[in-house]
Amino acid sequence: MKMILATAKHGALPACVIGLTKDKDGVVMLDKKKKPKQLVALLKKSAAEAGLELEMPSLRFGRASVDADEGAGLLTFTVNKEAPGALRPKILMLVKKAGFNAVEITIDAGLENEPEEAVEGETQEEPAPNVAATAPPPPPEAAPQRDDTAAQLAALTAELTGLVKRMMPLIAADPGRQATLRGMAVQAQTAIKSGNVDDAKTVVVSLQNTIETFEQAQPSEPANGGGAGNVEPAIIMKARDAWVATRKRIEADIQKLSTAIDQAYDGSTEVKKHVKPLLDSVLAGLGTKLSDKLDEVANASAADRSTLISEAKQIIAAYQNHVASDKVVTMLDDNPFVPISVQKTVSVTLAALSRSIH
Repeated sequence: MKMILATAKHGALPACVIGLTKDKDGVVMLDKKKKPKQLVALLKKSAAEAGLELEMPSLRFGRASVDADEGAGLLTFTVNKEAPGALRPKILMLVKKAGFNAVEITIDAGLENEPEEAVEGETQEEPAPNVAATAPPPPPEAAPQRDDTAAQLAALTAELTGLVKRMMPLIAADPGRQATLRGMAVQAQTAIKSGNVDDAKTVVVSLQNTIETFEQAQPSEPANGGGAGNVEPAIIMKARDAWVATRKRIEADIQKLSTAIDQAYDGSTEVKKHVKPLLDSVLAGLGTKLSDKLDEVANASAADRSTLISEAKQIIAAYQNHVASDKVVTMLDDNPFVPISVQKTVSVTLAALSRSIH
């Protein structure tokens, strides 16, 4: 496994099959030359010869890749369809033995349409799976017809590129904005790389709202920062929209985690009884008070706006303390079931909002 995954760091993506045994142990098979569908057949044959019972519905095929930006730490399996919730933690246990500390499982439905070459046409001298071969990988073939996921991700990448260009003058005008804007841009890039269109859209929209908030604030902001009552209602509404978008993303992430835990423990009512209140407490600590208060600010007169903004900033501070100190929030981003980013996402957005409404 280590030798074949080493090629994945350099763009040569090996075929992979992942799944579970009847005893719920993880199974990974890799090969540098075979097609993913061929590898499924080979895994079934090898398992039968070894007396290993596979849980056939759990098998997923595709390709393995290593994120060069993350060093050797993140291994991604891009497979043909959604994986069972119990699969990721079991696969993570295996790949840690190969020196990886994180695993992601993304979906590419187009793999179902990828042609399968005849197994009979292969020579007997071809290297067996999990043994490094000296021959170079075969040239890439024409991409199969895929759904519109790739097109949506490409459009989001182009949109993110435009937003990064808009960030530059804002950072030049106020270097204090750099950490906030760059942090959100990195989050957006990571979401796009993960292949999750919904998450990527949410982060890109949040970044766009934050940029627009800073852009609209610039002309009317004196060098000393001005008074809170001078903040335009349009800026306040942009801040509100950014927070609503962030909270929706966090809610979706928590629901994704809840579903994965439910699948991993076969819908155990005992697990639900303990887990659900913990997850609910995170959203309860990040309620609608901030968006409601920002609505008040936007609709208030200039004379009343300063007081209401101070109240909004107190809510922001309370939320920041919640995500920084709450033990459940801290554990969410390190959970072994699905990759999510709650603490960082909320922290970055709240910091941006606090600056935009000062």
